[in-house]
Amino acid sequence: MHIIDHDWSKEKGDTASEWGSILLNGRAVTTIVPEIIKEMGGYRVGQAPLNSAFLELECDSEIHPSGQMPAYIFSLKEIEDSIKRTGKIVIQITNLRSDGTINGNTPFGDVIVNRTGLHLFWTK
Repeated sequence: MHIIDHDWSKEKGDTASEWGSILLNGRAVTTIVPEIIKEMGGYRVGQAPLNSAFLELECDSEIHPSGQMPAYIFSLKEIEDSIKRTGKIVIQITNLRSDGTINGNTPFGDVIVNRTGLHLFWTK
């Protein structure tokens, strides 16, 4: 999943945090770093896996020096049964307030979902 965060810059970082949830087939999932990406280096170095129920929405540039890596990568093993059953993945991205709600007084973040997609990595 590739995200654009207009208020992020290399010089200043993220001036305002954007919060949200990302559900795949109605369920929160955990981010991964595939081995092929670990070998390239620099991707989410030193970060623990994230649960997508409530997280800060980061842009590609925030998580890798190239700015070309997807901000969030998820394992399909967590939703494999649903994919086999339906043949598709429904991705639901919800812009949330910093307190994790939709209703309230805290502001929503300003973020754009650039694109999402399914990539399969085959291993022997």
